[in-house]
Amino acid sequence: MMAAGNQPGAKAGTRGWRRLVVVGLLLLFPVTGCDALDELISVDLPGDMEEGDLDDPRLAEVLVNSAQADFECAFPRYVRQMGIWTLKIQDGGQGRPSALNSIRSSSYAFYADHCTGTEPNWAPLQTSRAQAARAVRLIEGFPEGSVENRAALLGRSRLYEAYSILLLSEAYCGVTVDLGPLLTRAEGFTIAEDRFTDVLEYAVQVADPEMSSYLTNSALIGRARARLNLGDRAGVVEDASRVEEDFVFYSTHDDVPNRRTNNLYEYFIIGTSGSIGVKYRPLRFLEEGVLDPRVPIVETNRVTGGGANIIWEPRFWQSEGDDLRVGTWREAQMMIAEVEGGQTAVNIINRLRSDYDLPTFSSTDPAEITAQVREERMRETFLQGTEVGDLLRWGGPWPTGFDERGRAIDEANTCVWIPDYEVIANPNLRDSPTTPL
Repeated sequence: MMAAGNQPGAKAGTRGWRRLVVVGLLLLFPVTGCDALDELISVDLPGDMEEGDLDDPRLAEVLVNSAQADFECAFPRYVRQMGIWTLKIQDGGQGRPSALNSIRSSSYAFYADHCTGTEPNWAPLQTSRAQAARAVRLIEGFPEGSVENRAALLGRSRLYEAYSILLLSEAYCGVTVDLGPLLTRAEGFTIAEDRFTDVLEYAVQVADPEMSSYLTNSALIGRARARLNLGDRAGVVEDASRVEEDFVFYSTHDDVPNRRTNNLYEYFIIGTSGSIGVKYRPLRFLEEGVLDPRVPIVETNRVTGGGANIIWEPRFWQSEGDDLRVGTWREAQMMIAEVEGGQTAVNIINRLRSDYDLPTFSSTDPAEITAQVREERMRETFLQGTEVGDLLRWGGPWPTGFDERGRAIDEANTCVWIPDYEVIANPNLRDSPTTPL
């Protein structure tokens, strides 16, 4: 069994990706003798490199680590912005675009910044998707035998590409790939499913059993989730049942630099903007008087930046370097519960609750069981970025009326609109009546 969070080389590998960039440059531009320092200083910065400069087998691992770093920069910001979209998170600062996000305004489509900018999710996730796809394309084109651990590198690249497409498809009203035509959410899920299948095929070629297991379990969780959104009930059970108990696929983080930090810790704990929304604060109790450790929310004596509200903090993390859950065995179990229902779902709920000595659940009413499965999934995946996809799959319930500052919510908007900049830049979308511009 793989222990929770046991990603092979997770911390060492991701902390080392910047060092690997330097090593890669030194390999490309070897220097010797008395002129070594002058020659090294004269090397162009990576930002000035041409596409062809990356076509070097010695940079294979750098390519993959870079794609991973892009995804791990995007992921916490995705969790944050999608939490605001569903009012799971109350943004006390209320600067744009978060102020537009919290009322599901169509004007939110104006924003599509890079990872550490205004932080809407489209551009960062498209960047990680494109970087990962490019890594696969380049590595597959390198001469046979020129890349060490080739299958593992290809599997990792496909994994981050797949998760990027999955998240985009869950949140947005449609998706595009490389300035291509507008795809439906279902078409996006199908692409993600195919990419996860690629990961599984690479995983069986990986000699290191720990890495092979890591790729397999991560891909099974992701493919089960894509299949859940596609309505493939049998496929969900097939994949989710194979995930090793207690496995966790993490987005890994470090204390520095800003792109590598756990942005949610900064937002909730260090800053004064983020608070758990009013509707979700009662989740700290499973039932009257029973605290639920799966949703560790506490009321603080701090107020939001605008001074309007007391901050309610999640207590999942201890530092900016703490990792974030992307997919877990527990989520896989809840996917089985969602599609199977009945006593199977009841048994899964109680199995997961038993890890925390929580009271058991009992029911034979299909509607009551369905409602409890959704409640349990919300608790098991709290602040994991699943809420928009779940609400779209379930048909709600979406927040209605007014946000916590008394502004009217645009109830017509549920999925997130494709950003204006994508519509304007993409000739396949510019004149499409199905794109929200």
